[in-house]
Amino acid sequence: MKHSIVTLSLLASSSALAASGDITEVTVFSDRAEVTRTAKAPCNNAGRAEVEFPPLPVTLDSRTLRAEATGRARAVGVSSRRTNVTETQDEARKKLEEQIEAIDAEVRELNDAQTESDERARATQGFTSYYKSVVGEAIRDPRGEASKWKAAVDFLVAEIERERLASVERGVKQRELQRQRTTLAQELARLGGGGGREVIEARVAVVCEGENAPSVKLSYVVPGATWRPEYDLRFDAKASSGTGAGKISLTVGAIVTQSTGEDWTDAKIAMSTSKPRLGSSAPLPAALYIDGHEAGDEKVLVSGQEERKSLAGGNVKDAAGPDKVSLEDHGRTFTLEFPHRATVRADGRPYWMPVDRVTGKGEAQLVAVPKLSRYVYLALAFDNPARFPLLEGTVHLYRGGTWVGDAPMTYRAPSEPIELSLGVDESFLVDRFDLREADQTSSFFGGTRRYERRYRTTIENRSATKAKIEIREHIPVSKDEDIEVTLDAATSKGHTFDKVRGFVTFELAVAANQSASSDLAYTIALPKDWKVD
Repeated sequence: MKHSIVTLSLLASSSALAASGDITEVTVFSDRAEVTRTAKAPCNNAGRAEVEFPPLPVTLDSRTLRAEATGRARAVGVSSRRTNVTETQDEARKKLEEQIEAIDAEVRELNDAQTESDERARATQGFTSYYKSVVGEAIRDPRGEASKWKAAVDFLVAEIERERLASVERGVKQRELQRQRTTLAQELARLGGGGGREVIEARVAVVCEGENAPSVKLSYVVPGATWRPEYDLRFDAKASSGTGAGKISLTVGAIVTQSTGEDWTDAKIAMSTSKPRLGSSAPLPAALYIDGHEAGDEKVLVSGQEERKSLAGGNVKDAAGPDKVSLEDHGRTFTLEFPHRATVRADGRPYWMPVDRVTGKGEAQLVAVPKLSRYVYLALAFDNPARFPLLEGTVHLYRGGTWVGDAPMTYRAPSEPIELSLGVDESFLVDRFDLREADQTSSFFGGTRRYERRYRTTIENRSATKAKIEIREHIPVSKDEDIEVTLDAATSKGHTFDKVRGFVTFELAVAANQSASSDLAYTIALPKDWKVD
């Protein structure tokens, strides 16, 4: 028998044992969980009690075992040891084997039903082909009763569809049973051949201080648990066009996965962005050095651009993230708690549960980014309506009750502006043309070289209604005082220009079944002796 480190041993010599200790609270972190069990401590005449908790997972960190008692009572010690559970092994094994056998029997019934269904489907398919040919003849015969033949064909088609749906349901049921069987088989394997399974036994010593049966909580940290946020965002516009002001409804949910070795049954579950690091020390900054070298007499102009992400959403597919997520809380730790008690099995499957639901106001508008896409997007702008930050995760987007796709959510503080795409509006087509790309050198007495750029964006409206579309463009931003970038007069009127970021925005009105255009023109001026890459 293996023994672990005794955290603290002040157990009463004459104590009453309480066999309780269900899991009542769980706090899930990004890569582990803190589990709390609660038990009653019947006090003896000496005012002492000893609480023995159910077997705990062998993977828990014994350094994190902590206990507390309610009221005036005090938990004065926790002891723990590794041991093998053998007393109930045969009974547990028998129960698991019976459950697996029941699942196998149910799978066999589903397979038999599927075989019969396939035979009926083949027979029905053959009759359908025959009846279709007969109905064709009956329609051409003015004396025939085509309606009866048609009704027979409709009945056969309905039977085929019914069998198809039943087959799909059986497939879903079979996959679910297979997952259950895999979990049971893994638990059966953990019982071993004869030595039982290794667990940790924990006992808590309590000084009652006048309490008759105080509650005792035992908490510990165990690996094998994680969570990630997920959101449902619904937008209902006031206007029938789907644009303009409207109402948003944001459901904040969490997907919890755990394989800690014990089920969390009807427990109070919370998710935390805290990142506990057991046994770690504060980091020290590395040495920082500055150096330089001669690059020659010639200065160089490097043509480049900063990355700008296109509107995500609609049918845009994003790469799947890792199983264990890093919850980026921007230095602000907070906890989300499920409003109701929940059950999460230790089967490694994802469990989705809603945490909160908030409403707010949003504004939808048509947006085009012609440099990146030939499509017009319906962009939804709103402020984070939650009283807590929204972490990085996936947003399921719904417009007017219809799912339109998924989009990535980046960290957003309370009331921080958010913009998401509700998908592509296929009524519009965007084209961007390069009208001029000329290099001009100034006169002999001048000292500058000029590079002129001019682009035209044309949007075709193939719908029956007039629309306003926001066109988003940008021009280079100079980071050197010798380089001058100017927005030219040839740029279409009515634009807004953000000089700091170089963003140029147009609002283009496009009549029904018509096209409209806007121009962007700018010039880059730099010294004549500069080299251009």
